[in-house]
Amino acid sequence: MINKNKITILLSILIFLQLILIAHRVSFDTNILQNFYKKNIAIKKSIKDKKVYELSQFILSQKIKNFTFSDFKDNEEDSSIKERLISYIYPIQYNKNSKNIISRKELDLKNCIKKFDYSNLFLYEC
Repeated sequence: MINKNKITILLSILIFLQLILIAHRVSFDTNILQNFYKKNIAIKKSIKDKKVYELSQFILSQKIKNFTFSDFKDNEEDSSIKERLISYIYPIQYNKNSKNIISRKELDLKNCIKKFDYSNLFLYEC
């Protein structure tokens, strides 16, 4: 007959291997766990695109209330940028009629001020 200790050890090994697999699939970073006490460590590590991080920091520091997007294409890169921005700067809301425009291209808008420019990502206030 099979020993209960062997079953327990086998199940423990299987659970441990599954945890490793899950951690790999979600890109778990042990550096975040080791530095949990540092401010914004998870945000800095999870937002891979530096321009998104820089723009979101600027928006938060300027206390902008809402924003809209302009000249974003319907591709994976632009969708990722929009998704990361919206999730990171929450509770700041996306609003189609906002005077703050986030663009991928430099715009020539009258009565608008360029407030942020970083690596083909621009913020205008109109």
